[in-house]
Amino acid sequence: MCNDIKLFFVGIANSLSSDGYRDIVIAPKKLGTTAKDIHDKRQENYKEIVKRTNGQIEQIKAIS
Repeated sequence: MCNDIKLFFVGIANSLSSDGYRDIVIAPKKLGTTAKDIHDKRQENYKEIVKRTNGQIEQIKAIS
């Protein structure tokens, strides 16, 4: 019940702000979902860095 009231007031406050429509239509993410998204993005970026680094090492070995 308390969360419903909180969401109601958040919806009213967001509707009064200039970009509030987005916050009303798209529900805010929960902490676990946000943490998982950040972790996945970090892993993706790390794999990309490793792939580039390995490619550069192979290029240097091929030239030498």
